[in-house]
Amino acid sequence: MNRKKRTVLFGTGMNIFLSASKFIVGVLSGSIGLMADGIYSASGIVASIALFLGIKLSNRKTKTFSHGIYKLDLLINAEDFR
Repeated sequence: MNRKKRTVLFGTGMNIFLSASKFIVGVLSGSIGLMADGIYSASGIVASIALFLGIKLSNRKTKTFSHGIYKLDLLINAEDFR
């Protein structure tokens, strides 16, 4: 596994941990704001998964693109900065 994939997987794991922590602390303390922030933080997980898939697909080689579809990686990264 290359460095990009490891970095994205680490970031995804941290997003899952932070989202779950915020939501659980919000439930235990009764804070609607923390629960909402935990749910909102889950959107980072979706973005991380999209980024991982983009990196994986951009390395795919075809007859037309013998070095991989590297532009796909750029498009997925651009989406991440919404």
